[in-house]
Amino acid sequence: MPTVANEAFIHGGTKIKGTLFGHKRARINLTFQESPKCLPFLLLESAIPTRKLLRDMGVGLIRIALEYDNY
Repeated sequence: MPTVANEAFIHGGTKIKGTLFGHKRARINLTFQESPKCLPFLLLESAIPTRKLLRDMGVGLIRIALEYDNY
């Protein structure tokens, strides 16, 4: 197992994949799964319509940040 001196990396942890998606006339969804072959273990629906997010991304007004703290 490779080790890195930077504290931003999780050593020996499980990798989780996150996917943002949404239909044109629906809201943005965020799913989390351990691998692309597994069913998502968490599905979150945001209050943001897909069109609004795409419009704001087009003019550079969006920043999406996911953070995790392991205490």
